[in-house]
Amino acid sequence: MKRVALVGVLTAMVGCHSKKNAPQPVKQPATSSRPSVTTSICAGPLVTVRSVVDQGTTYFHVSPHGEITTDEPAVIRFASDLNGDGHEDIALNYGACGSLHECVLGVYIYCAPTKYAVVISPRYFYELEAEASVPGQWARLISTGRIDKHELAQPISLVFDGTQYREEE
Repeated sequence: MKRVALVGVLTAMVGCHSKKNAPQPVKQPATSSRPSVTTSICAGPLVTVRSVVDQGTTYFHVSPHGEITTDEPAVIRFASDLNGDGHEDIALNYGACGSLHECVLGVYIYCAPTKYAVVISPRYFYELEAEASVPGQWARLISTGRIDKHELAQPISLVFDGTQYREEE
């Protein structure tokens, strides 16, 4: 398997899929008003996110060029309106988990049908949750890590800085 960079920060495994399991777009509401920050982030590099249902489980595939390039699809960690625009944004779990049960997660903001902006490139998280969003405002994300197998670290608050989520100061 060959690794490729997606939009400079996102990685996925290269592969192919049969037409029988052809990926479908993630369903989104038909209309909404989008805050200007979302408009600007959606003007930048986007990835294509498509879903496919296999034996009752929905898997997501991420690609920088519209082609499906992952042979190890992700599953949804959470779906939430992170930027208050009325669309469901997604956090995907890529399933690569470490010895402390932390897994590789990426967070994507909806821009158009099947088109998403990467606001957290895939990296290890033990827990990642979204606080409730307010229309027109970006939701805060809460990350909890592990110090060791028995002790959790203090939660870290992540805020959107206009291009990506970062630790709140």
